[in-house]
Amino acid sequence: MSDKSTMSSPTIFSGDFSDDEWANENWPEMEFRSPEDEAWYGVEVWSLCDDLVVSFKGFSCEYDEVYPPDDFKNSEEIEEFEQRFRPTSVQMQDIECPTLSEGTNVCATCPSVTGEVKFYDAIVVRVERTKHGGDEEGSEVCGCTFRLYWKQGPCLGQVTSAKVGDICLKSDDNRLNPKVFSFLKEAKRQLHGGGGASSSDQGEETEWQKTLRKVSSALRNYSLSSSVPENQG
Repeated sequence: MSDKSTMSSPTIFSGDFSDDEWANENWPEMEFRSPEDEAWYGVEVWSLCDDLVVSFKGFSCEYDEVYPPDDFKNSEEIEEFEQRFRPTSVQMQDIECPTLSEGTNVCATCPSVTGEVKFYDAIVVRVERTKHGGDEEGSEVCGCTFRLYWKQGPCLGQVTSAKVGDICLKSDDNRLNPKVFSFLKEAKRQLHGGGGASSSDQGEETEWQKTLRKVSSALRNYSLSSSVPENQG
């Protein structure tokens, strides 16, 4: 759940990896900020023709979101989409309390009257520290209170209180998953007129191409008609 509020808009394809790493499957797990509710979810991605399919972990395929590379109107939209992906944030541990101070960017559960557990970006504006205790196993227990200013979500612009169990720490890993990289590259290519030859240049569309097109369209339409994932596990 990992960006820095003080950073300027990233350059397209700012992920850090070299060509020989494309075959390396040891990529960090990803989270994605869904445009449906602007909350962060753990996801996996895969390709369907040129489309990018975002599958939410813990949810059935009916919640998948499908993104065609030709849906972007300008470079700014591609940049905004890139920022929706990042390595998964990790649950904060009690002993990590000292790492949080005023100005720290975190991803946390936002108070909800419906009881839904969703994650949004926030910034620590104050820490009210108390002496740490211990549990029966001798592990450190943090009872400090963290005041968070919400950058996203239903509490946008408000300050609320949180405990260590509500907070996830963002990853310092800035690598961009190769599947996402390839999709963004194709989106940029199509945006700047590199869509390839027309059907008249390529000959008549094959039955397999027609089938793939129908499957992609059906998935996309189904995703748009489905309800939003209700919470993040």
